[in-house]
Amino acid sequence: MENYGPNYNAQDLETTKSALTKGQARAFETSRAKLQFLENISTYNWSPNYITEREKVLRDMSVEKVKALADEYLNPDQMIWLVVGDARTQMARMKELGYGDPVPLNEIKPLDQ
Repeated sequence: MENYGPNYNAQDLETTKSALTKGQARAFETSRAKLQFLENISTYNWSPNYITEREKVLRDMSVEKVKALADEYLNPDQMIWLVVGDARTQMARMKELGYGDPVPLNEIKPLDQ
C-alpha cells in the first residue's frame, strides 16, 4: 500500500478508467438495477445528473490527482485489514505478518472437528 501512490502510472489510470466505464454500463442492464439507482438518488440526495457528474470526474482524473488522493487517504499503518479464510490453519501465519494480533469475527473450531 505504501507504493500505490508513488508507483501509480498512466497505464494504471487507463485501466482504472476502462474498468469503471465498463462497470457503469452494466449498472443499468436490468430494471431492478435501474430502480436501485433511482432509490439511491432519493436515499443519498444525489443530483439528477449524478451519472454525468461522475463521468466528468472520471474523465478529468489524472495520474497526479490519483497520487495526491493516495497521499491524503492511504495510510497503511491505520488500515483495518479484513482477511477471509480458514482461521484454524491460517491464524498463526497471520500473526507472523506483524500487523498485530488478528481478531476473529466468529468462533474458531479446533482442527479435529
